[in-house]
Amino acid sequence: MNLGMLIEPNLLFYVINTSMQRNLNEEVVIIGGGPAGYKCAIELKKISPSLKLSLIEKQKLGGTCLHSGCIPSKLLHSVKNLSEFPTLLQKNQVILEKAIQSEMKNYGVNIITGTASIDTANQMVIVDMQTKINYSQLIIATGSKPKKIAQFPNSISSDDFFNIDKLKQGLADSFTIIGGGYIGIELASMLAKHGKKVQIFEAQKQILSFLDHDIQNRLLQELTRQGISIYTDVNNLANISINQQDTIISAIGRETQLPEGIDKNNLPSNIHIIGDASEKFRLAHYAYMQARQLAHKLLDQNFKFREDLIPLVVFSHPELASLGITENSAREIYQDSEIKTIMINWASNAKARIIGAERGFTKLVYLKSSGRILGAHLIGQSATDLISVMIPILQQDLSLEDMKTWIFPHPTLGEIFAI
Repeated sequence: MNLGMLIEPNLLFYVINTSMQRNLNEEVVIIGGGPAGYKCAIELKKISPSLKLSLIEKQKLGGTCLHSGCIPSKLLHSVKNLSEFPTLLQKNQVILEKAIQSEMKNYGVNIITGTASIDTANQMVIVDMQTKINYSQLIIATGSKPKKIAQFPNSISSDDFFNIDKLKQGLADSFTIIGGGYIGIELASMLAKHGKKVQIFEAQKQILSFLDHDIQNRLLQELTRQGISIYTDVNNLANISINQQDTIISAIGRETQLPEGIDKNNLPSNIHIIGDASEKFRLAHYAYMQARQLAHKLLDQNFKFREDLIPLVVFSHPELASLGITENSAREIYQDSEIKTIMINWASNAKARIIGAERGFTKLVYLKSSGRILGAHLIGQSATDLISVMIPILQQDLSLEDMKTWIFPHPTLGEIFAI
């Protein structure tokens, strides 16, 4: 999540000018100031205020999430006038970065700006080849970077797309997006919303293949209604047709970036990798929980969360949200006759009709014998907010009968769960 912390190659082999060194006592060191890094720093200081802790960030606090991922894409999702987007984005980024910095300073986190290299033999981090910090525990939160497409060397990544200077120059009128995952679908629907011509090429048989099949089908209908051309099962990019004036966006995923000399398969017990660099879920909210869990572990406190209940949200038009398992997955895990579903059409929800969200729907997957809910899948306006209602339900293994006793205010979108 933090692209700013890519360690320069061969830094481990530079000779350090000892006259410029500043030595600090042994402490916990975090490399990377994105969601995983800054959250872990704050959690550690919350639990142990006297802990010596330094966080090293090469560029700006907030990582990819703030500067070229979560925040820019969600702002583009909501902005009405595209010409205002660069100014609004820059303003929000400055405010949010200052908020992160302020919170860390309030907890006493030592923030160091610079490029870090690691001397694992001496348990030392060297910043800008002059400041040496001995560590007792080292936390690596150096994030990920966009994968490149060799066939299209002039393509841009989502990081490039959200570059403020480029945004101020204006966007092209037509786009070709390679990849039908999170990034590709979000950008495609946002650009189409602003009148841009968009086509998507996806190697798999479906876009967003992790979604429940009913949500996938409705999304495909909605994107097609918006004028987006979608081509799936495309395995040979050499044969695709691209207009010469198109801006090509590479959205084929991201890859981990780790400091020079770090082997993730052979880590010492006092070196930890979290966030995007851990190669698990590349989601900011997952990174927060990873960071919190590690902070508690390092200070000998119990803290667990369920990795099978990570909310998946896509800020497309319409929004998508998923929690738990899909219908198909449920039928693979349990007996087919045990799986039931409920489809809740938003057309009968008063608030949905008022705000023009009546095409949305909710799908609940549950066990016939107990009524226990296994999965919740939503498509429609504010689906990314509404999925939060289902988190405690699935975490506590509640049933449809439990939900029937709950009172929801009227008229609200929340009433879609008043089954």
